Amino acid sequence: MAKVFGVDLSSWQKGYPYASATKSGVKFAILRAGFSRTKDNMFDKHYKNAKKQGWGVGAYWYTYATTIVEARIEIKAFLKAIKGKKFEYPIYLDMEDASIRKTGKSTLNAIVKEYGNALEKAGYYFGVYTNVDWYRNKISGASLNKKYSWWIASWTSSKPSGINAGLWQFGGSSNEIRSPKIGGVTTDQDYAYLDYPSIIKKMGKNGYKKTIVSKIKEKISKPKHNLTRLLKVGSTGKMVENLQKALGGLEIDGKFGSKTEAKVKVFQKKHKLTADGIVGKDTAHALGWLWCGK
Repeated sequence: MAKVFGVDLSSWQKGYPYASATKSGVKFAILRAGFSRTKDNMFDKHYKNAKKQGWGVGAYWYTYATTIVEARIEIKAFLKAIKGKKFEYPIYLDMEDASIRKTGKSTLNAIVKEYGNALEKAGYYFGVYTNVDWYRNKISGASLNKKYSWWIASWTSSKPSGINAGLWQFGGSSNEIRSPKIGGVTTDQDYAYLDYPSIIKKMGKNGYKKTIVSKIKEKISKPKHNLTRLLKVGSTGKMVENLQKALGGLEIDGKFGSKTEAKVKVFQKKHKLTADGIVGKDTAHALGWLWCGK
């Protein structure tokens, strides 16, 4: 898919010009739900207004955790903040703060996995946000990236190579691609390279439920063919060919003979229709076709 333009917002963007952002091409927003053990005081407002603009929405939590115990406390606050909301983009752990740089790779890796396990268990599509340095040096980015979706930060003119990132934060106060301001407000800006809304909805994550459509309903809602006349012994043409393909086990010759008639009768009996071997309105509907005849 073509890349999609979006932003990420937090309490630093009070009074944000949402409508101006939409006019600038913004299609999604990743919102800070909170940090440490505190909910972001602009989260609910950003969520409401982003939805009003028709944007896809994701969320992130800025971690200060240096132990698994601290991570679990943060996770509890994160889950409480996002409960009851629907998100079309991933739910991210933001790992970048200078205060936790020296925690150690093994512990930081464990914190990522603790977040991942908890968020996924709760039904969310989980991802990780880091800059390139953290990805390559502070955690086992390449290994974790095999399991989790990634949002990579690199304020450069091109997306970092060798990192499988569905989202790229390409600019903020510094921006080599476009103006750092949207509607007069300095804004962190992103490109999405995956169709997360379709992926997440199909999986039934982030507050969405899987939509299961039966084959019968699908046939009725999307008729494969229009039937404009009765088909019976002696009929010929493309519509007969379509019928023979639908019934299966027949030579596709476009000629309605005794073998085709026999197959029609079997089909009609199976669907509790009058087994007269004539394909009319009821038989057409049972096939998932639209009847346009008289």
